[in-house]
Amino acid sequence: MAKEKMSQTQTSTKYAEPPIKINRALYGVLLASLASVFWGSMGVCVQYIFENTKTEPQALSSLRLLLSGIVLVILNLSRRPLLAAFSSLKGSLGIALSGIELLCAHLTFFIAIYYSNAGTAAIFIATTPLLAGIYLFLRGKKRFTAKEGLSLLRCSFNRFKRRLFCLPV
Repeated sequence: MAKEKMSQTQTSTKYAEPPIKINRALYGVLLASLASVFWGSMGVCVQYIFENTKTEPQALSSLRLLLSGIVLVILNLSRRPLLAAFSSLKGSLGIALSGIELLCAHLTFFIAIYYSNAGTAAIFIATTPLLAGIYLFLRGKKRFTAKEGLSLLRCSFNRFKRRLFCLPV
């Protein structure tokens, strides 16, 4: 038997075709562009909601994660068994930790918008991959590459330089 059967937690490399007749590369660029437009407008919309309603960051963050989770479950119902990822303790723990990280990242994003503005919050949310990398480094799972280490040093130096010379942050 040349081809082995894939386990339930593995995904195949076959991707869905674009809904319209279009070049796959162009389709990918369009989806990435659309995602960046949604991401960029989210902070401004959240700031507008906070300024014009009595909504709290915790409620909005919970609602956002709940609705996105429902959408993801609906999209995955037809593709593979939904609970297959929870078949092992390692998989369940990884999903739980990812969920906690998402909750913390989005909650702090919304709290930063609530108490300051969308621009400041964007800086905080941009540190999420850095914090995940530091966590993996401290756990001994991954070492920083030279580029990543240099980027971290440059970012830190720029931050301290601004404070040292009293430049706006």
